[in-house]
Amino acid sequence: MSALRRIAIGFTLTLMTTASAFAAGAPVEQASKEQWSAAQKTFLAAGELYDAKRYDESITAYRASWNIVASPNTRLQIARALRELDRVPEAYEEMLGVLADAERDAAKDEKYERTASAAREELAALGARVALLRITLRNVPEGMSPELTVSGRAIPLAALGKPVAATPGSIDVTVRVQGREPVVQSITLAAAESGDLIVDLAAGSAGTEPVAAPPTAAPPLDASSSRSSLRPYAYVAGGIGAAGLATFAVFGLMNNSKFSELEADCPGGRCAPGKDAEVDTGRQYQTIANIGLVVGAVGLAAGTVLFVLEPKPEAGARVSLGLGTVAVQGRF
Repeated sequence: MSALRRIAIGFTLTLMTTASAFAAGAPVEQASKEQWSAAQKTFLAAGELYDAKRYDESITAYRASWNIVASPNTRLQIARALRELDRVPEAYEEMLGVLADAERDAAKDEKYERTASAAREELAALGARVALLRITLRNVPEGMSPELTVSGRAIPLAALGKPVAATPGSIDVTVRVQGREPVVQSITLAAAESGDLIVDLAAGSAGTEPVAAPPTAAPPLDASSSRSSLRPYAYVAGGIGAAGLATFAVFGLMNNSKFSELEADCPGGRCAPGKDAEVDTGRQYQTIANIGLVVGAVGLAAGTVLFVLEPKPEAGARVSLGLGTVAVQGRF
C-alpha cells in the first residue's frame, strides 16, 4: 500500500473515531435550562431542513440536538427522516428506540405519552414494510470479532439473536473474519415475515432453521476480489464530510442569529451580567460550527483521494459480490 493511500485511510479512520465519539445528550429530567435552549434551537433548525425535504441534513441537525438533550421527540424525527429517505429498516429500529425512550420518560413527564403513542402507530406501519431476521453464529474462532452485514448494512454483534430489520425479498447476510474468506448466505423473506439464520463459520457454509426459502450456496469469489478496495472508506469519509458541512451550516446560522441578538442587546459591546449564559451559548455554537467545517473539509478531501486511488479491475477480470402520525414537531 502506498504512503498516500495509508495517509488517506488514516484520515478516514480518524474521522470515523471522531464521529462515533458523539453520544446521547443529557437525559430530559437532568438537562439544564441552557442545554434545553440550545437543543430546542437546533431542533427547530432541523425542522426547517425536514420541511424543505432535506432529510439527510435534517438527520445531522436532529442528532446534534439529541447530543445536547436526549429527547424522545428528537429521536422520533430522526426515525421519520430515515423513513422519508426510504431507509425503512433503519427507521424501524430507530422507532423501536423512540418507543422505549418515550415510555421511560413518560413516567416522569406525561407529555411524552403522546410521543409513545405516535411511535407505536408508526412502528406498526413500518413493521408491515420490513422482514425480521434473527442471526446466530456458530464456531466463531476464539479471540476473533466477526464483522456482520445484512444487505450491505453493518450490524453490531450485540444484535445477534435479536430481530434485525431488513428490506423484504432476497436478504444477503455476510460474515467476515480476519484472515478468512467471507461466509455469505441468502434468505428470502416477505414483508412482515420473520426467519432465523444459523451461520457455521467452521464449515464455511450456512444453514437455516426455519427459513422462508432453502439456503443458497455462497457465490464463488474471484481472485480479483481479494484486492483491497478503498471505495467503502471513500463513501464513509464522504458521508462524514457531508455531515460535518451540514453541522457547520446549521450552527453557523445559529451563531449568526445569536450574535445579532447580543449586538442589539449589548450596545458598545458591553453586556449586562445576565447575558453571560447567552454569550457562552454563542461561543459554543461557534466552536461546534468550526469543528463541523474542519471535519467536513477533511472528510470530503479524504473521500476524494480514496475514490481516486480505488484500484481498477484488471482487463477481463470478473468481480463476484456476495452477500398515521401525531405531530410533535417544534416541541421537546
